[in-house]
Amino acid sequence: MIHIVTGPPCAGKTTYVREHAKSGDLRVDYDMIAQALGAENSHAAEGIVRQAAFEAREGAIRSALKSTDSESWIIHTTPSEEHVKLYEAAGAEFIPLDPGYDVCMERAKRDGRPQQTVDGIEKWYRGQKGCSMKHKTKEFGVKYADEGNGKIEGYASTWIRKADSYGDVVKQGAFTRTLKERWNGGKGIPLLWAHRMDDLAAFIGKADADEDEKGLHFVAEFDDTEEAQRVRELYKDGRLKSFSFAYDVKAAGQVTLEDGMKANELQDLDLYEISCVTVPANDDANVLDIKSGRRNSKSDADKLEQAIMLIRDVLGQLEDADEPESGEDNAEDNPAGEDQKQSNPKKAKLLAYIESLKTEE
Repeated sequence: MIHIVTGPPCAGKTTYVREHAKSGDLRVDYDMIAQALGAENSHAAEGIVRQAAFEAREGAIRSALKSTDSESWIIHTTPSEEHVKLYEAAGAEFIPLDPGYDVCMERAKRDGRPQQTVDGIEKWYRGQKGCSMKHKTKEFGVKYADEGNGKIEGYASTWIRKADSYGDVVKQGAFTRTLKERWNGGKGIPLLWAHRMDDLAAFIGKADADEDEKGLHFVAEFDDTEEAQRVRELYKDGRLKSFSFAYDVKAAGQVTLEDGMKANELQDLDLYEISCVTVPANDDANVLDIKSGRRNSKSDADKLEQAIMLIRDVLGQLEDADEPESGEDNAEDNPAGEDQKQSNPKKAKLLAYIESLKTEE
């Protein structure tokens, strides 16, 4: 069995392997390899020693992948996509360790780690725009009702005891502190588009949240802005099906689930915002409601009419371009001599759809 121990610098990966590996097990630890090859500081190897250590580690990894009947422990802070595929193909077990940014930084300071380690911690925890926060994305089903500017109701996270694609489970009560300290009981949490904290236009609403027996329940109301209402319409049409939330880990620990698999349990989280996003990751959260808002101003109607005219014009040009210059040139593509417009149901369907928009709004 191959065990892949991942996590930021100072997460305790070497200690974990030392406590769990048996005598005779293969242990692949870059820091130990670098030290054996001559590094004065195993956490900051340089030059030929650093290069040789990486090459030696890759060789040891290849040996572990070939000997799947043996017990191997590979410490890999952030495996590349190629490494992950190799590990998965070998049936390896992933063991994520994530004690949180503050704990890792405190350990680095306590142990006198070099700046390279501190930079590694920052890099590992860094999210978008240089923030240290992380994100989790979920997919859900929706239903609609008219109310105000539109609402989404559902769960940002659940207490399900099955590890997600990041190897995490969320402990019940993980948001209790942050809801009380940061959001005064859950009121006014920003609703964003795609975690764009640097763009005021991406602030498209606000959410109230509370914990119940299922998870972190939220009700988010969209703002009466063009950007917010466009996002609402995309959810209503089913073209958006996912959301995400940004967080920092304040406390976490290793747990064994009922199925015997290990997981990183997120025990205390700082919640920063909930975002509407495009790419799903998991389905353990469910949106209960999307309540439609009103968008029926003269300005909107004018813009819609202009868009319809433009699309019709473009489609007309495409149809003209599709017309054969001579029956001989396109005999193979259209042997039955069918009319190009009639033979393209997608164009006809799109035309019918944009005409329907006039009455839908």
